[in-house]
Order: sequence, then structure tokens, then C-alpha cells
Amino acid sequence: MVKHTAAFLEIDKGIRILEVQVKVPITSTASLLDPMREALESLSAEEQAKVRIATFSHISSVPAFIEPIKELTEIVKSINPSALVLVDAAHAIGQIPVDIPSLGPIDYYLSNAHKWLYAPKGSAFLWTNPSQIDSVRPQPSVISSENDVAGGTDYLTRFGYTGTKDFTAYLSIADSLDFRDSLEETNGKGSIIEYTNGLAKWAGDYLSSKWKTSRLSPPEFEAALFNVVLPTTDYKRATDLQTYLLNEYGIYMLALLDEPTGIVYTRLSAQIYLERDDFVKVGDLVWDFLS
Repeated sequence: MVKHTAAFLEIDKGIRILEVQVKVPITSTASLLDPMREALESLSAEEQAKVRIATFSHISSVPAFIEPIKELTEIVKSINPSALVLVDAAHAIGQIPVDIPSLGPIDYYLSNAHKWLYAPKGSAFLWTNPSQIDSVRPQPSVISSENDVAGGTDYLTRFGYTGTKDFTAYLSIADSLDFRDSLEETNGKGSIIEYTNGLAKWAGDYLSSKWKTSRLSPPEFEAALFNVVLPTTDYKRATDLQTYLLNEYGIYMLALLDEPTGIVYTRLSAQIYLERDDFVKVGDLVWDFLS
């Protein structure tokens, strides 16, 4: 989504995109920090001064990694203190504890509630650094009786009434939090994240051992989403596996290819309705199909 939005702005507004490539497998924090630092330092002084915004994922999607947001932000701000940092945290809230102040001098933090917080699609939140609040408005710009042309409305009002939008999804977030609390009554606050992340760590270790492969990163870079190399280098065969699992067993498992390295892998997730036996079953089915 972010890449597509940037591509649209490149065509429509003439912006320049600098996409920083990260090599897998990830071995340390330096695997994520060094490419960013080198990309920005390779720019001329004039180009560095024109850097307007940097976007990072708190947890990337494919492959899934927890990114060192604080350190990445510090790199950007050291090159250009006026550059803005937006954190795309679609997969973060509900999957890991979120503490925005600990992420450093970021400017925006955006997360979906429907992925891991158990709220419906269309529910999300935007946190804005107080220093940037005056400049943030809904897009496309909406002028209504509560959002006047002069721009005198406050931050919440600008987004709170934008015409005939259905607010049901937003209002459901409180109920999703109550639902999570009800699930954690027995084992305590935070037990959902503890369970899903613990299951993911076990499953990643189990599957990489079962398939005689490896993970794409050390476990500390993963939460409930994790990446395991499949026991094949044939991407076509892996996509056949994806179709087979879905059609024959109702199991949706992505087959993914890292083109620079040729690594064929899958990104799996651990949820509260899954247990170890589910990953044992997947491990056997994949091994039998590909071996």
C-alpha cells in the first residue's frame, strides 16, 4: 500500500522515491541499519536537504521482520533534521506491545486494528507528533460544517466528521479491547501476545528443523509472524504446494520468492486458535509434497 501510494505521488506530483533494499537472511540489527545509512549518505548534500519523508514498517509484511524504528529514525534525522518519519505499523498493534515514545522522534504512527487486535476492517488509528498536528488533514481534503475552509478546526474534529462515513468499525475498537481482556482473564494481561509469539518461536524452530532449512532471521526480529525457508529452490513447485494445501486441506500458506537470492520461503503466523499440532501437520504436508 505504501509503495503504491508513493508510486502514485511520483507520477502525479513528481516526487523521487529512494527505495532501500535489504538483503536476506537478516543476521543482526546492522542488516537493517547499514543499508539505510549507506543509501542516505550516498546522496549529495543538495539531495539530502530535499529528503521530505521516510517510511518504515514497525513489522514488515513479507518477509516479516520487526524493524529497529528508533535507530532508523535517528539515521534519517541525522542526515536531515527536518525530514519526517512515518511508521507503517499495520501489523504491530496486538502482535507486539506498542510504546510510541520509545520509538524515538517519529512524526506519525499508523496502525490497523483489524489484523491483530480483533476489530473489523476499516478500524485503525493515527498518532501524530504534537509538533505536526497543525499540518495533518484528511485526504482528499474534506470541507464540512465541522471542518471549515479557514482551517480553524482542531485535530480530532478534522477527522471526526467527514460526511457520510460509517463509523461502526472505529467504534468497535473498544469492544475488541474488551474481547481481548476477556480472553486474558485466566492467564493475565499480555498473555495473548505471550502465547502467539511463543508459539511462533517454537513453530519456526520446529519447521526449520523438520525441513532441514533455516529461518530468515534470528527469533528476536520476529513476533507472531515468522519466515521459514522451504525445502525447495523451485518457486513454481512451491506455488503448486500453496494451491494444493488450500484446495485439499483448507490451509492457506504463502509461497514466496526472494528474487535477489533465489530463496524460496513461507511467512506463517501464530494465532490464538492455533496450537503446536497445527504446525506439525503443516510441516508433514509440506515435506511430503516437496520431498
